[in-house]
Amino acid sequence: MDRGALDREMAEHAVSAGADLMLKTYAYDIRDHVLYTKGVDGHREFAFRLLIAADGPRSPVRAIRGMKPPLQFYSGGSGRCSV
Repeated sequence: MDRGALDREMAEHAVSAGADLMLKTYAYDIRDHVLYTKGVDGHREFAFRLLIAADGPRSPVRAIRGMKPPLQFYSGGSGRCSV
């Protein structure tokens, strides 16, 4: 699997469906259904009803919420699939 191509395709689909893509931005706090971020555009706040922590294996969102890390990590970066 070409992970870079997959990421680009997912980003293109998300943007075409109305999502805002913010590069070089990170979450630093979550309070009362508000996500606080900091990036090249400065500090921003996003109200949410449902937050999905799809921010990687070392998820800052998971850490902010005090959730335990996963027991196992699975990598898809080799470009090959083996069973």
